[in-house]
Amino acid sequence: APPLTKEALSLIRQSEKRPDNLKSSMDEYKRKMEAKARSAGMTFFSIGFGWYLWRLVFVVLLSSVALLVYGFLPVLQSKIAGGRGQGSREVMPGEFSHRLSLLQLQFPSQRAELWNRTKIHLEKHLGTADPTEPVSLILAAGRKAEGTLRSLAQDLASTYSFALNAAVIHRFEELPPGSTLIFYRYCDHETAAYKQVFILLTVLLPQDEISSDLSLKDVEETVLNYVQTKLVGSTSDASFNEMDNNKFRGLWSRISHVVLPVVSEEVKQD
Repeated sequence: APPLTKEALSLIRQSEKRPDNLKSSMDEYKRKMEAKARSAGMTFFSIGFGWYLWRLVFVVLLSSVALLVYGFLPVLQSKIAGGRGQGSREVMPGEFSHRLSLLQLQFPSQRAELWNRTKIHLEKHLGTADPTEPVSLILAAGRKAEGTLRSLAQDLASTYSFALNAAVIHRFEELPPGSTLIFYRYCDHETAAYKQVFILLTVLLPQDEISSDLSLKDVEETVLNYVQTKLVGSTSDASFNEMDNNKFRGLWSRISHVVLPVVSEEVKQD
């Protein structure tokens, strides 16, 4: 066979070296891919950990807000209800009875009927979960008992207000006649604006004292006649916002569920 030329020998040597070069290139490529994979893995781990951390923070914040709302909501409801006079505050007739007994000790000269009727009337309202109307009461006294009347009315309202709101309207007979028509709304048995509330009215009669011989029915008649004289004008042609006999009868039926006499006594201040 003819001898190989130098060019042929050179080609053979180059072909023999290619596998090593190829292996080196493959190793380098593998190292680069592994480095990229490690980098991608670290990046994925970093993203995953960050997402988990944010989810944890969000859950903690959400739980905190839920606990705050859970604790604050009853207080908010109580405030709203109290403002409207129709709250769902806990009412305890037993506690009211105890407080009323303590109040009775401060006014020992009053009739037993005053305390008995007051207790029954107000406890019934306190014990009603969903009353249809407010509870109202009229206290009346003669001129000499004006101070006692005012003190007793204030203290009775305060005694009741531990559970529900209470309002005192002193000297009801002295109000402008037309203004008393507002009690159509406040004391109506079906459409009263505020139902869980105690409205206490006082009336000061022209005589010095209310006789202890008068029955409660006689006391009510006396108060009725006096208040009607004060509030109803002499004319029968009253406009829609003025008092007349028909309107007064409707008003009286709403506010006169219980009318009780108060006598003068020296009130001891604590």
